[in-house]
Amino acid sequence: MALAARHVARNKKKSRRQQLEEAKAYQAGLEEQKLQQWLEKYDRDQDGGLDKDEFAELVKGLDETEDVDQEAIDKLFAKAQGGKDVDKVNGEQIKEAVMRYKEYLAHHEYLDQVMRKFDKDGSGALDKVEIKAMLETILKDGASLVVHSKGRAYKLETLEAAHASGRLDKTTYRDKVNKVTGTEPGAAPSIMEVTDDDVDFVMAEADLDKNGTLDKEEVLASLAAWTTLLKRQTAAGAESTSCSLM
Repeated sequence: MALAARHVARNKKKSRRQQLEEAKAYQAGLEEQKLQQWLEKYDRDQDGGLDKDEFAELVKGLDETEDVDQEAIDKLFAKAQGGKDVDKVNGEQIKEAVMRYKEYLAHHEYLDQVMRKFDKDGSGALDKVEIKAMLETILKDGASLVVHSKGRAYKLETLEAAHASGRLDKTTYRDKVNKVTGTEPGAAPSIMEVTDDDVDFVMAEADLDKNGTLDKEEVLASLAAWTTLLKRQTAAGAESTSCSLM
């Protein structure tokens, strides 16, 4: 118990940058595990790559409730090929293309709403100001990537105003926010604000063409990075609560 408590205390002292880098490494580990599962299941000759038929089986198996047409599979396979005319795609190519597609299947409705809400100029991409606003909304909606009703956002804004005016002390404010967001009462709070470091990290991770904005596909990658951190923060809070109850 004491060891776990010290571990949580050390985590609180880590910089946001360290937390983000750890979240990135954690996500990479999960993706590598998933890739190995896919290869074990779909790589029939066990040569470490997938031909087009094997690749198609993988894509169709991601969500059996969705019918994936051949054109979509062809485009995805071409993306995995990376502009090269090869018969098979290797592990890294599979991971890059299929992970993005998998995230899109899971979160495309949320992604579409995010783009409609924050792409103020209709350019099809988000700049840094719009990205920060997006992250702040995700922070309120939680790592589940479900857009909540106005009522929840209103409650959070009301609590924030009450805390800022001194009508709520820090502990009471934290517990009320945790109740609204579904976190266990008394748990260590999750990230309470979006910093410029967060925006810079997301841009560095997701802005693949380095043009200073995120298009729809890049926004999807940024959501994965950000929600991984939120989930790890929530887990750390739960661990802290568990330790305090022992």
